[in-house]
Amino acid sequence: MTYKGDFKDAVFPSADREARVARYRLVLIEMNLRVSAVIHVRREDRPARYQFGSEREFDVVVNRIVNTELRGVRVDSMRLVVESDQSSIEYPLDFNAADIPARRTNIQPWLDAAELRSRDIVGGRVALFVDVDAGRPAEAWLTELLRD
Repeated sequence: MTYKGDFKDAVFPSADREARVARYRLVLIEMNLRVSAVIHVRREDRPARYQFGSEREFDVVVNRIVNTELRGVRVDSMRLVVESDQSSIEYPLDFNAADIPARRTNIQPWLDAAELRSRDIVGGRVALFVDVDAGRPAEAWLTELLRD
C-alpha cells in the first residue's frame, strides 16, 4: 500500500532569518508490515530568492515538516528525497542519541542506558540531521514511485 499526499509549502527561516519556502509532500509506503515515511521535496534548478535553495537549509526544512506532519506518529523508517529537474537524491537522516532520555538499569545501575526499538520512535521526538555528504541517487523503484 502506498499513500501519496498532495504537494504543499513549508515556510521556514534561512540562515539569515529570511523567509524560505520548500515544496514537499509525504509518501507512506507499507512493505512487509513496515511503514516508511518519505519526505519528498521538490527543488527548482533556478530558485527564486524565497525558494528552498541551499543544502544548509535541509535540517531546518526536515524538522519543520516532521514537527508539523509526523509529530507523535510512529514509522519504521524515514527517508528524504530531494527532486530537481535533473535528478532525485536520497539523503540519510540521523539524530543525536544523547537526545533520547536515558534510564538506569538493574544490571549496571551506574550506567545510563537508552533502548531504541522502531516501535518507540515517533516523529518529533528528537531533532533530525541531514547527512548532505552521503546523498546518493534515489533507487529506481523509489524514483518511479514518486513520479506524479
